[in-house]
Amino acid sequence: MIIAVDASGGDYAPHEIVKGAVEASAEYNLEVVLLGSSEVIESLLKQEPQTAMVSVVHARQAITCHEHPVQAVRSKPDSSIVKGVVLVKEKSADAFVSAGNTGAVLASSYLLLKRLP
Repeated sequence: MIIAVDASGGDYAPHEIVKGAVEASAEYNLEVVLLGSSEVIESLLKQEPQTAMVSVVHARQAITCHEHPVQAVRSKPDSSIVKGVVLVKEKSADAFVSAGNTGAVLASSYLLLKRLP
């Protein structure tokens, strides 16, 4: 199973997000794809002991919690949230997790994945 994780969203991101993703990857034998600033994430990964099943997808934009969800999704196609949902749409990931802007996750999912019949 491949889980895409928004490393840009949530409290204490990206440090705690990276640590948690690496720990979950090792404990549950999951492949994890971290989305965000590749330079920052890769420097944090160097401090972690088990990163064999963790990869990084660079996202040069981030959607903050103070942005209007639909406007942010439309104006920031290179954000970690939009790129994570696109990975699920393209079946490059089985799931996407974000502790960031919940409205943006919902909006990008609705706009990109559509609804089930």
